[in-house]
This record gives sequence, C-alpha cells and structure tokens, in this order.
Amino acid sequence: MKSSTTSAIASRLPSRSYSEAAGAACGSGARAAPPHAARPAATTTAAESVRVVMVIHAYIAHSPRIRHAFAPALLTRAATDPMFAAMAQDLANKTFIVTGANTGIGKVTATELARRGARVIVACRSKGKAAAVIEEIQRDTGSASLEYVHLDLGDLGSVRACAEAIAARGTPIHGLINNAGMAGAKGLTRDGFELTWGTNHLGPYLFTRLLLDRIQQAGQARIVNVASASHYNATGIDWDALKQPTRSATGMREYAVSKLSNVLFAKELARRLDGTGVTTYALHPGVVATDVWRRVPGPLRWLIKRFMITPEQGAVASLRCATDPALAGQTGRYYDVGGKEKEPSPIAGDAELARALWTRSAEWTNLPA
Repeated sequence: MKSSTTSAIASRLPSRSYSEAAGAACGSGARAAPPHAARPAATTTAAESVRVVMVIHAYIAHSPRIRHAFAPALLTRAATDPMFAAMAQDLANKTFIVTGANTGIGKVTATELARRGARVIVACRSKGKAAAVIEEIQRDTGSASLEYVHLDLGDLGSVRACAEAIAARGTPIHGLINNAGMAGAKGLTRDGFELTWGTNHLGPYLFTRLLLDRIQQAGQARIVNVASASHYNATGIDWDALKQPTRSATGMREYAVSKLSNVLFAKELARRLDGTGVTTYALHPGVVATDVWRRVPGPLRWLIKRFMITPEQGAVASLRCATDPALAGQTGRYYDVGGKEKEPSPIAGDAELARALWTRSAEWTNLPA
C-alpha cells in the first residue's frame, strides 16, 4: 500500500463509523454503518474520534501486515488533531477487569485498555502465561498499571476467593469484561455442574455479583458479557442437564445454552441495576480463532480456525461495549461483530426465563436471589 493512499485513508477516518473503520483496517466484512455514521469530517465529535482511533490503534498494535502502512499517517494525524490526542489517556484513573486476558480477544482488549491509560486487572488461571502477557503489554503500551489475579471460573471456590480479594481493596471498578470461556469441552466442573455452562455462565455470574458493590461504587460503570451467536441455537434451558456431565457428542449444544445464559444474565442485570449508573452488554465477537476452541479435537480445530476472524477483529465489539461514549445510555442489549446492535434470539428476550436463571444461579452459588 502506497503512503499517499494510507494518508488519504487516515485523513478520512473520523467521519467513518466504528464498524467501517474496523473493516477497512483488517479487511473484515463488518462494514455496515449505523445511521449516525455519515457525518462530514468537519462535524466529527470527540466520541466518534475515540471510537475510530481505538479500533485503528488495536489493529496497528496487533497486525504486522498493516502496522508499517498505517502508522506513519496516523501518527501525523494524531500530532495535528486535538481530538486524536485527547483519547490517548481517556481511561486514566479507571479500573477494568478482563477475565481470560492472557490470550485471544481478552489479551487484545486488555492491551487497548492499558494503552488508553486504564488500570487493568488480568484475571485468569495461569500465572505464568499472565506474567508473559503483562510483560508484553507493558512493553507495547508503556503502561505499568497491570496486575494478575488468579481466577478459575470452573471452580466456585476460586471465583469467590478472587472476587473477595479484589472487593476487599475498596477500589471502584469501572468495567468488568466477562471474556473468558470455553467451547467443545465435556465433563463436570469441580462443583458438579456441566463443564461448559458452569465455566461460561455460573462462574462469571458469581464473580459479577460478588463485585457489584465495587462496580456500583464507580458511579458510571459497565459489565460486558462476551456471549456468542451460538445462543440462537439454544431452544431453552434444561435445568436438570446443568447438573449432569455433558451429553452431546461435540459439547456445542451445551455451549449454546451457556451463551444464551450470558445474554439472559446481561438483560436481568440491566433490569436489576436500572438507575444505578451501571450498564450491561452482551455481544457476539465473531467466530474468532482463539484458545476458546482448545478442547475441540486437533484436526477439526485446525480446520475450523482457518475460517475464523482474528482476535483483533473479535475484540472490537468488546472494546466498544466497554468504552464507547455513544453506548453509555444503553443497557441490557445485544451487539454483533464490530459492536453493531442486533436483536438477540426471541428466547433471549424472555424475562421470566432470565429471572429463573438468576434465581437458580443464586441458589447454586449460595447467594440471595
């Protein structure tokens, strides 16, 4: 790509939508623009600049094939446009927790939050992997405000210990991104729940509820559940099956139920937190080539990952839901690839099912309903 071309593209970025910018940067198909996107460059708002530059920063940082082409033009623009410069540390003095931040979407999300000045708590199982990732993020962003906490979402004892330790510090939490998850796994959790559902929903449910006081303490805060379009495949929740080993041959039926639970949980949280300043979001990041597929048999995993999008593309929706000023007044909604709002499945809008899921989850984690 010639430098004149990249300069022209960079000069147009503020007038483009979040989804369009992401698609242009990485070659993805997520280019559909929301109605508010078509603005002349002269009337671009600070919020729009933040949204666009956030995405482009992510792709430059994590995609070598475009870093060389785009960086010079964007650096030039940043030096001359105060809107671009203003977003550089727009998350300073804010604390975010990202589960599963040692790999994939979570790693990209943690990196971009740190780049923008946030204090980031990396919550995952492996201390060794987390230490290496934190060192890499610090090197890439210059941020020293990252730390590791041990969290195994498949072990409610670990979840409780981690959440209580964080809550005991008294630090307000401005964003909780429930990113960690698994697919294709079979078996039971340590506490006797179907492995995928227990890890993808029940662990995050307990973690979120134990941190709610600190999240509300922030005044304005967000809870983001990384769900999946697989929730459309779930026709309901078999309560008895949730306390039995995985039944399906692939584990994907249970995965769909766990992702439906993520969407229902976000909606019920929104209802219960209405008026508190805390907003909730569920999203489909895309079918992303990450470690979430680690339990899928090797040859099949290799094949399906060849048709998936990158973690950088997948992280766009998480970053938008966690930080985009345009979404500050929205809560309990569902977002598709690139952070574009979409209607979830009809059953995901079942308020009675959402309340029943909350009640059962509370009972199984020994919390008041």
